[in-house]
Amino acid sequence: MVWRNLCLQHPCQEMPLHLRHKYLSLRLRAHLCIFSAHPALSVVTDSWHEAFPDVAGFCSFNQMTKQLWPNDHFNASTPLIPNKPIWLIPRPTIDLRMQAYRHASNQTVILQAYLSHLHGHYAHHTHIYIDGSTTTSRAGCGMYIPQSGNKTSIGLNKYSSVFTAELCGIVTALYWIFSTKTRTSVIITDSLSALQAIQNVSWKKNPLINTACLLYSNFTSAGFTIIMLWVPGHKGIVGNEIADRLAELSTTDVPQILQADARVKNTTNTLPYPDMCQHLSDIYVKLWNDYYRQCLTGTDCKSLFPIIHIQ
Repeated sequence: MVWRNLCLQHPCQEMPLHLRHKYLSLRLRAHLCIFSAHPALSVVTDSWHEAFPDVAGFCSFNQMTKQLWPNDHFNASTPLIPNKPIWLIPRPTIDLRMQAYRHASNQTVILQAYLSHLHGHYAHHTHIYIDGSTTTSRAGCGMYIPQSGNKTSIGLNKYSSVFTAELCGIVTALYWIFSTKTRTSVIITDSLSALQAIQNVSWKKNPLINTACLLYSNFTSAGFTIIMLWVPGHKGIVGNEIADRLAELSTTDVPQILQADARVKNTTNTLPYPDMCQHLSDIYVKLWNDYYRQCLTGTDCKSLFPIIHIQ
């Protein structure tokens, strides 16, 4: 029977029961931790059970999940919920006209097209370049503003995704715009996915999307003009290359070049729910593979599928 379960679990994308129970329990705890007013939050709050840890045969959900994963790992980012219907939130103005050069290989042509586009439409705007970067052990974002020489490098939670790092760069730029009262600006990034996520206004579990949407709405309502421009990455665009190096610098042990806005720093050690789930998935897929290899049965199945991947 064991070998039949082993052969079915892989194509069905279902972990063995003992791993699935732990994985789903931790995902539930992560989900509860992102909402400060969740009606089931008491399930992951210390109670009288924690006062008597030696009671035989009893372990609360809270105790069990904390033993599986330390509590500081659940430092989750709380999503911002708009105080008005999402269809009333103005959609950001996003310029995607440089997409015509997305697959171009001639850097000279791309650079000429970009400079012509920038000077033709945004000659009087403040140019803010942002980028994100991750390594196997670190993550961060960078911001570069050529008009003022501002260079910012911010380290993030090491489990953050590139998508989160790019969003943090956009949020950093928005806070800088407001703090410096820069009335007309263009945020320039090579992350198409981040721009599309912000443009498709909806309630999201990644708090940085909500933050970017709400900041944009509040600032434009106050008279700020903010454009978001997509450019091809790694094509010789100087500002984009500098922002990329600043983002890479944030993944090293080098101190920050410039202290970020305090509101941005408050999010650097937290982890959005999607990134937390991905990290949990990575951990438990590894445990699943270890269990899969150690099983003495299912030799034929292992010859066909030596490694388990979650799609």
